[in-house]
Amino acid sequence: MFRLVLRHCAVIATAGVALACASSGASGAGGAGSGAASASVSQVRRDRATISGPELRDLQASNLFEVVQRLHPEWLSGHNAAAIGGKTTNLANEVQVYIDTQRTGTTDILKQLAPNVAGSLRYYSASEAQARFGNGNLNGVIQIVTATKP
Repeated sequence: MFRLVLRHCAVIATAGVALACASSGASGAGGAGSGAASASVSQVRRDRATISGPELRDLQASNLFEVVQRLHPEWLSGHNAAAIGGKTTNLANEVQVYIDTQRTGTTDILKQLAPNVAGSLRYYSASEAQARFGNGNLNGVIQIVTATKP
């Protein structure tokens, strides 16, 4: 029974879901897989499209641009507009930034925003951004979901 629980925790941890297997007593014993069961949140594979509130707070960055640059630098580069029908605009190489549902500009705005304004960040690919926010988002969108006040 003990080995079954340990294996189950290790499989879940490697699937990208952070669980506190230590609370069940599984990580306290030695044996194969116990290291995987006690992996910290930072060691577990991140969601490629989201930076969560705890990740924002743990990073201790001075602005949101620094957060994105450290955790998901690929979000900052514009993607090829030709992949979406070949249409281009004057902002063809820029990822757009939205605060909640309001367009605020390009990624330069992230340098002016402290991490504590965000509850989370979400990246939308070009096709997702076009569907969610409409035209003019040919290189994707970084959405800042504002932190809710208790």
